Amino acid sequence: MTFVPSRIAAPSGCLAFAAALGVSALAHGSDSFPDRLWPLAAQPAVSSSFCEYRAGHLHAGIDIRCFGREGIPCVASGDGYVSRVRASSSGYGKALYIQLDSGETLVYAHMSEFAPVLEDTLYREQVLRGRYRVDFRPRRDRYRVSRGDTIGYSGRTGTVAPHLHFEVRNQQEHPLDPFSQGFAVEDNLRPVFGNVLFVPLDIDGGAPFELKAQKLSDGRYTLCDTLNLTGTMGMSAQIVDFLNKDSGRLAPHRIELMVNGIAITDIALEEFSFPQGAEVDFVYDISRVRNRREYFFQLFERTGETLLHRTFERGGRLTPVPGVSPGALNEAVVTARDRAGNTSELRFMFRNEGHLQPPACLDRIVDWNTETGPSYFFEHFLGTNMGEVLLWSDVGQGATLQLAFRSWADGDEIPGQGPVQIAGVASGVEQDLLFPDLVSLRLSKRTLYGPAVFYALPWNGKSSDGNGELRLLNRPVQVGPYSLTLRADMTIRLHVDQPDTSAAIYRLNERNNKWAYYESAVEGDTVTTKAKRPGVYAVLADAEAPRVGTMRVATHKSYATGTVLPQIVMPILDEGSGVDVSRLEVTLAGEKIVARWEGDTEKLFVVIRDGNILGPQTITVEAFDRAGNRIFVEREVVIP
Repeated sequence: MTFVPSRIAAPSGCLAFAAALGVSALAHGSDSFPDRLWPLAAQPAVSSSFCEYRAGHLHAGIDIRCFGREGIPCVASGDGYVSRVRASSSGYGKALYIQLDSGETLVYAHMSEFAPVLEDTLYREQVLRGRYRVDFRPRRDRYRVSRGDTIGYSGRTGTVAPHLHFEVRNQQEHPLDPFSQGFAVEDNLRPVFGNVLFVPLDIDGGAPFELKAQKLSDGRYTLCDTLNLTGTMGMSAQIVDFLNKDSGRLAPHRIELMVNGIAITDIALEEFSFPQGAEVDFVYDISRVRNRREYFFQLFERTGETLLHRTFERGGRLTPVPGVSPGALNEAVVTARDRAGNTSELRFMFRNEGHLQPPACLDRIVDWNTETGPSYFFEHFLGTNMGEVLLWSDVGQGATLQLAFRSWADGDEIPGQGPVQIAGVASGVEQDLLFPDLVSLRLSKRTLYGPAVFYALPWNGKSSDGNGELRLLNRPVQVGPYSLTLRADMTIRLHVDQPDTSAAIYRLNERNNKWAYYESAVEGDTVTTKAKRPGVYAVLADAEAPRVGTMRVATHKSYATGTVLPQIVMPILDEGSGVDVSRLEVTLAGEKIVARWEGDTEKLFVVIRDGNILGPQTITVEAFDRAGNRIFVEREVVIP
């Protein structure tokens, strides 16, 4: 099996791709796709599945485990041609796109190295454009591949741990579940239910509450008691799937919710378009992701969502059932299936009696957190009277929980924070929201999916200050709620009495408690940026330039050819606004050279491909942070 570029001469020593293993060792196609090969020359194992949560988007493929190894051969799963080549320090890293003769496109990402002829082509493009980051599409007839050809090697470019991100796209460029396209892994395990969350979708529904799914037997779950609900209630559930002992915690393939035998929710995680992938906040309960890093599938419909293969009756909501008296029992069944057909069910009973009475076995009331403000404000909370919103808080003692009402209105004080300002807004019109002394927001006609509730309040929490590199110029402000889902950017404006020349708006990252830089404009005493999510925002100044650490000369070995080349490794550190990768420039012996940035280790790698560069050489590095601070260093290195 060979891979020979047509109509061009292959570089010397790189005349063909060699098959990594015999076809029989790699065969892993399903009955529908019997000829497709597993894309990695290793025992099939998956750490992440299709449609898992990623910040701002749905996971478009599967992550194939490499068990910490780089350099495992990646093979063409079928006949086709190389349609696209990419290299980047972030995102997909080094990635190849293979267009199959059957019409689908396969994407191989985070590779360490391509097959020699493509690696040489990539390097020529990088030298021509004067940068590491390139994205180009070869002619259709230039690089043909045959089933089983080695097209590259596994790595960790653009990511942290070695793995192969693998996608299957149809002719409309929609990502498809690879498990349904001939790349399924043996799976005899049922999905597992965790906790279940009930969320009020109107202002008289009370507080969100959470119950633990109780396991009765393998694949059978229930709740601890019959539920008494009021108003319109939405439901979210923790559901994870496992393939085997080597798999990660994966997403199921299909989730259904039935009430009294009628399907009200049917979700199949099998296809989406890339614009729809940004609607990840509709698939997952985004409040729980942002506040607690927990992943609940949202089983009710949100205004504006356009996702494929999500269908609802009555919006997927637990509402008073037509024709059934309020005190009558209703049966709800949530069914979760994986792609192999393994099934689990959660069954419980509920009434709609006009008042909420959570059971005594309640796992917890979901607090309207005093640090972040209320999490759950949906579009259904908008009504003719925004002056008062009902807030429930847990004031109970002991085993029996009691609930109390209080008014939570515009101008109320959140303990330890300050006054809250609330605004209800319509969608489809350009509008400004002014929260005096806190923040102003501008919403374009496309910002909202539907009507929304916004709030702003002062924020007094703790954060990492970038090891002293960042200086706070104003009081941080919380923009919410965390359930807020936006289609497009909103403009954020913050007031500063004396803005610094390096002033910019930063957002607090909930995962690591560090400030993340947003490109901003300073005009007078106003700093402006664009953002697409709620959170804590502040104006900070970064007056410290990046630092270049001690350079060392190491080696770089090709997995394909075994060739060993010198490699210069340079740490570049910045704990403020972060290194601006697009402005990194390196010269060696007076010539500009292509260097690869590795964000998680904060190092720059320069492979010396010119055999004439030997002995003592002068190397220069020019680096900027994203606030514009510059450093320039000139050092001597010895190339062996």
